Amino acid sequence: MKKILLVMCLAVSMILLVNQGKAQLPAGSYAKNISMTDYLGTPYTLYSYTDAGKPVIMDVSATWCSPCWSYHTSGALETYYGAYGPSGDNSSMVFWIEGDESSLSCLQAAGGSCGNSGGASQGNWTSGTTFPMFLTVAPNTNQVDIDYSIAYFPTIYLICPNRSVTEVGQQTSAGLHTAALGCPAAGTNALDAAVWKAKKPSGSYCATSVTPEFTLQNYGTTALTSCSVVVKLDGTTQSTTPWTGSLAQYEIANVTIPAVNGIADGSHTMTFEITSPNGGTDQNTSNNIATNTFSIFSNGANVTIQTKTDNYPSENYWEVKDGSTVIATSEPFTATQTVYNTSVCLETDHCYTLWVYDTYGDGMSYGGVSGYVKAIFNGTTVATINGGSSWTTSTSANFCTTTGVEEIESLSSFNVYPNPFSNSTTVEFALTQPEKISIDVYNLLGEKVTSVAEATYGAGSHTATINADNLSQGVYYMTAIIGGQKLTQKLSVVK
Repeated sequence: MKKILLVMCLAVSMILLVNQGKAQLPAGSYAKNISMTDYLGTPYTLYSYTDAGKPVIMDVSATWCSPCWSYHTSGALETYYGAYGPSGDNSSMVFWIEGDESSLSCLQAAGGSCGNSGGASQGNWTSGTTFPMFLTVAPNTNQVDIDYSIAYFPTIYLICPNRSVTEVGQQTSAGLHTAALGCPAAGTNALDAAVWKAKKPSGSYCATSVTPEFTLQNYGTTALTSCSVVVKLDGTTQSTTPWTGSLAQYEIANVTIPAVNGIADGSHTMTFEITSPNGGTDQNTSNNIATNTFSIFSNGANVTIQTKTDNYPSENYWEVKDGSTVIATSEPFTATQTVYNTSVCLETDHCYTLWVYDTYGDGMSYGGVSGYVKAIFNGTTVATINGGSSWTTSTSANFCTTTGVEEIESLSSFNVYPNPFSNSTTVEFALTQPEKISIDVYNLLGEKVTSVAEATYGAGSHTATINADNLSQGVYYMTAIIGGQKLTQKLSVVK
């Protein structure tokens, strides 16, 4: 599944070792089932072990991967499996998966052209190994790479009996055992409904209503067929909604609750509480409640972050930052060459930075397929980052939520950055035709305090500088006259 730049082996090894985190499954994700046949022809199913109360250590590696080989030959997994696997105290399990679609010959011998990368195998991976080892070629597939967002090798997950997933990394046998002991206790009560995750509302909304969503899990040993969901806003009950369905133990269902309306501007909490499983009494109330925080900005700027993935979507993510503060971030991408649209509520007349990351380091582009990330405000694209050779692991673009841009036909974009600023700020704008432009800055008393000389600009991109050396700290308003039409932007000077 993965690529490798053979002429940059050291750099690749560093990428594989240090890019631990964002593009992989977030901690606490729900583990999808895995049914695979090992290289000896024996079938295995993940849930058969987790449902028996056994945590599973899953190592997804590649035959050509040097850090993977180093960890494999350290014996940590083999020692763990010997002590806690079926031949030990039988309290745990290990799955080792070759995630790059290498052949059996690559698994069992050094050399060759292996997997999608075409790299040489590090050696005989099966020698002295007793835990099950799986290939992602027939009779198996590479679906595990997609389901578990494998963006680099090795990726080592702990999958707990309740089907939660956590990346544990290249730990010693003792470290793996300690992590496994931290798994939540297996469900033993007959009636035990749980909130797996409070999904929405989360973040900020440019509206006074939200539609709550959460994930329900049956933690009980009896099939869950009904329960009640109490939703509270800032501690006050908003609704009690019945749920019906059928969930076996540890299965989940995404549940949408009727909208909560008339929410005031500001920060809020929303609480989900599960009651009356199957019409009875929940025997474990410790997992019945989850709370999310969110904010309402009824007059905010609704910005769409549009992402088109390349052939390796799990490698990419984006962040919207206000200075060094992360305002919004993407959910994991799973589908290739697919457009995702995410709505982000931001402050009006303010500037932000859109950051895009590629955990593998090939700039969101491979094999002639490139992706992109765009920020779209009021129907206008205010920032674009294309995949390609101009960047590798990360890049950024500035944009502003300036009102009025869409009303000026000859103006395709208009940003002021940075804002807030101390000494100077840059006005970035693009025209579709030549226009005469003047820029003036006023204080809150309406007095003009500085200007950019009027000039005629041709079609294309341009910049102008506003100098704040003589301005005191405070709020100002910039007025740009573009072809006789006015655009206003709030400025903040910080000294």
